[in-house]
Amino acid sequence: MLFSEEAIIRNAIENHRVIRFCYDGNAQFIAVEPYALYVSKSGKTMLHSFRILDNSESIQSPAPQDFILSHISNIMLTEINFEVDSNYSPQSLNSSLKVIASV
Repeated sequence: MLFSEEAIIRNAIENHRVIRFCYDGNAQFIAVEPYALYVSKSGKTMLHSFRILDNSESIQSPAPQDFILSHISNIMLTEINFEVDSNYSPQSLNSSLKVIASV
């Protein structure tokens, strides 16, 4: 059974699981801790996350990063769980039109 990118991301957010995907046509995978899925004021569905792996190299100080859902491909739900940052607040999504899912 195939699942849509949105369904996989929602599952990952709900279960605090790391996801891997390719972005913007790049063949190399990145890994992120997904924190929220939302619709921006411009109408694009966005993934708000912390990037933890880039081209097989760990990122020492992950920073929040947003990705356009339609630019994500080859998404995979990993078996890796993550702890939600205690300083994270969905208030950072105030510029969104609608929050679809959030940790």
